[in-house]
Amino acid sequence: MAATEDRVRERPDPDRIACPVCPRDDLAPGTRVCSNCGADLTPLVRLAQLGDRLAAGVESARWHRPPAPVLLAVTAVVALAGFGIGRLVETSPPRPGASTTRGNSARASPTAPMAAPVEAPPPGASPAASRRVAALRARLESVSGIAVGARDGALLLAFERGLFPTGSQAVSAAGGERVAELSRALFDGPEQLSITVEGLTDDQPVSVDSTWPDNWSLGLARAQVVIARLRAGDRRGAAVWYATASPPPDTMPISERTRRRSVRIRVSLRDDTARELRPAP
Repeated sequence: MAATEDRVRERPDPDRIACPVCPRDDLAPGTRVCSNCGADLTPLVRLAQLGDRLAAGVESARWHRPPAPVLLAVTAVVALAGFGIGRLVETSPPRPGASTTRGNSARASPTAPMAAPVEAPPPGASPAASRRVAALRARLESVSGIAVGARDGALLLAFERGLFPTGSQAVSAAGGERVAELSRALFDGPEQLSITVEGLTDDQPVSVDSTWPDNWSLGLARAQVVIARLRAGDRRGAAVWYATASPPPDTMPISERTRRRSVRIRVSLRDDTARELRPAP
């Protein structure tokens, strides 16, 4: 009981601060060093003043002064937290598109939309080769139902509608007409071509009684069927052929399944053609 009574004292003058180390509690505001024990009071001055003013409105309150180690630990945590936050604000890199001027509350202007990539001829392509590729593309774009793009000097062809029924490698009647028209356009010129046909399927699993064990095998069979039909127009033997397949995505919209039952085609000039079209050194 005696120890408890020693820790419980009448609240001192609110205009004074108390030393957390010794019993001295009548130090003048702003005191940096306790005159009784010599303790450094610099970190506690504002904390003590704030605590005194918060408690000033309670006239009859009695208070318990925490032990000195507790106050010191709290002060250290507050000081370190303030220092760390300050350093974080100073050293953090600005967000992309954000203003770097402090105090500016205006929003940064939105980023301009990215421009569409400009197709460039492949490195080392001669003007004659570029003209041959442009002429080939013009012929292919005249084929109905086929979208033509370009990447890395090659032409990429995609059918706008599917070519095959579900789970089958047999080309539909309408699909056969588009493939035949494409074959005529491919070989209606002098180019020597390298053609890769990539077979595609929808996301529906093959049936248990199917000839194909999985969708990849079905896609490869579709690529080979389209190659056989395209080669019918290659009477000069102008093309080298490659067949591959692409597995379907895990899920796709129902509206995309029909278009996915098709192939993608990559067409490029063969290396020997490119060499012939380069100017002599």
